Amino acid sequence: MASFDDSFKELEKSVTEDMRRIYAKKVIDHFLNPRNLDQIQAPDGFARVTGPCGEGQSYAKSNK
Repeated sequence: MASFDDSFKELEKSVTEDMRRIYAKKVIDHFLNPRNLDQIQAPDGFARVTGPCGEGQSYAKSNK
């Protein structure tokens, strides 16, 4: 099991290094600490977008 853990840690380190080289600090911060995940009570508008792969995202808008 230690071999798997070591391999995972090595891969995680490599991915993190690549991420820091490619993306701005602010982008990484928003990825690691997502914001705006709550539901908006009584939104002014709503949309659902479905991509060609069938995966969907929902958006709500509030002017408050």
